[in-house]
Parts: sequence; structure tokens; C-alpha cells
Amino acid sequence: MVCPTPIIQGVTIEAPLPYVPVLKKKRPIPYASIPELDAEIDRLVSDGVISPVDHSEWAAPIVAVKKKNGQLCLCADFSTGLNNALQLHQQKLP
Repeated sequence: MVCPTPIIQGVTIEAPLPYVPVLKKKRPIPYASIPELDAEIDRLVSDGVISPVDHSEWAAPIVAVKKKNGQLCLCADFSTGLNNALQLHQQKLP
């Protein structure tokens, strides 16, 4: 399966200094879902959507949800720290 959304590389996220990186604990995943979760992560890596890293200052927990069609959907919960560190860009609406 090919990733349906375009991949944006070289994106920079602005955070006002000083910021403190946030590492959150992982959320529990049902043991029966682990093989399917591993397969989905491998697919995302092979499609270039995500890339493996040895170390990261930031870690957000993921939530694995089954869609109605049975596919696994992975969502990252950035409300646990990253959202609070981002610089707001507020624009007036026309």
C-alpha cells in the first residue's frame, strides 16, 4: 500500500527558547495487536513517512485504533507536551 498523503521533508517546527523536551511513557497496547502494530510501523518506515532514530529528546505516546474496515490507524498524542512548546502563529481571518 502506498502512502496516500504527500510526504513533507525538511519541515521545521519553531519552539520559543528555552523549552524543555518532554518524554512521555508509552501507552499500553493489547498484546494481540503487537504483530499488526509492528507491521504498520514497518510499512510507514518503508513508505518514508517515518524514520527510525537512535535517540530523541521528544517522545509522544501513540494510540492504535482499529478502523471500521479492520485496518490499524496510528495516532500520536502531541497534547502531552509538544503542543505546549510550539510557537503560535495567529493570523487574522479576512
